[in-house]
This record gives sequence, C-alpha cells and structure tokens, in this order.
Amino acid sequence: MDRELIMEILRVLVAAAVFVITRYVIPAIREWTRGTQLEQVAKWCYQVVLAIEQTCGHMQGRDRKRIATEFLKKMLIRKNISLSDEELDMLIEAAVKQMNLSDLSRLKEPEAE
Repeated sequence: MDRELIMEILRVLVAAAVFVITRYVIPAIREWTRGTQLEQVAKWCYQVVLAIEQTCGHMQGRDRKRIATEFLKKMLIRKNISLSDEELDMLIEAAVKQMNLSDLSRLKEPEAE
C-alpha cells in the first residue's frame, strides 16, 4: 500500500511539472527567443539599408525600399523567421531613420566655445 501511495504521489508531481513547463516555461522561452530574433532582424535591416543606400543611392526611395523588403523577406525565409509585412516595414523605416540620424550627426560641426 505504501508503494501505491508513493507511485500516485509521483504521478501527481509529474503531471504538475508537465503543466508548469507547458504553461509557463515554454511560452517564456518562445518570447525570449522571439525578442532575440527581432533584435537580430533589426541589425540585418540596418545593414541592408546601408548597403542599398551605398549601391542604389541614385534610385527613388520607394524602389530602394522595395529592394530592401524583397531581400529581407528572402533572408527571413532562409532563416525560418516569420515576421508580418507591417513588422518588417517598421524595422526598415527605423533603420532608415537611424541611418539618416547617423549621417546628420556626422555632418554637424562642433560648436565653438
């Protein structure tokens, strides 16, 4: 009888552990991984925007954005990362803004004291 009670307690503990893992641990890992992936994709976007600005600077903005979007979509498919079109658009726009702000800060002359 003691052995059956111990086995039943172990079953309940295992079931509780499985519940906790599937309910809390796995979603937390997914969220952490998603955040890490998003940071990586943001870095890629910035690099792609810089490269396209360097190589296709003579093109109109919408054409450069189209090229960046197509390139990044292919890259994301190869890396098995899924982002919505809106998310990708926001990352590209943020990269362009970051690039423009970086360019402006380099152009400013130091103020005379």
